[in-house]
Amino acid sequence: DRWALTLEMNNLKRSLVLPYRAFVAEMRGQANYTRVPIYDGFHWPVVSEAKTKHQDGTPFDDLSEYQSDDISGVEASGSIGARSLDINFLSYGPLIQAGHYIGIGNDLHILTTVSFSGTVASVTIEPSLRRAHNASRVSLRPFLQCRFTNDDVGEHPLEFGRTSAPSLDLEEIIL
Repeated sequence: DRWALTLEMNNLKRSLVLPYRAFVAEMRGQANYTRVPIYDGFHWPVVSEAKTKHQDGTPFDDLSEYQSDDISGVEASGSIGARSLDINFLSYGPLIQAGHYIGIGNDLHILTTVSFSGTVASVTIEPSLRRAHNASRVSLRPFLQCRFTNDDVGEHPLEFGRTSAPSLDLEEIIL
């Protein structure tokens, strides 16, 4: 099972037609992939004091860190095919519930059951783990790595030579 999505756009105004064409050309049919954030703003868990360091793990010179709306330092481990995981949410506490999307490493999952014992969540996910994870980063702001479903995706005839309302069919890729 792979995730699939269709991005439907309103009419692209003249100023957006060329960037759209450039994106479609850069995708080169199914040859390349993109990352689509899975936006669920009304149902996202609220992270109140999330901060994160630079990519190399260091803070700013004054020891401050970036503000973030995602968690940091939470990791998950599991073997291929696992559906049940225990995830320690550390000081964040019980943030999640069934129905939330989460990222484990670069993979997108939806939580089907969640129960907390202290800071540890016992969760069931769909789909099952497609690869083994050993201390992979957990994200509450996940994304989907995907490519076009075929080489013809992205074609968009202009109406009156000015606007277009294209849609893009994408499917998950597993790297």
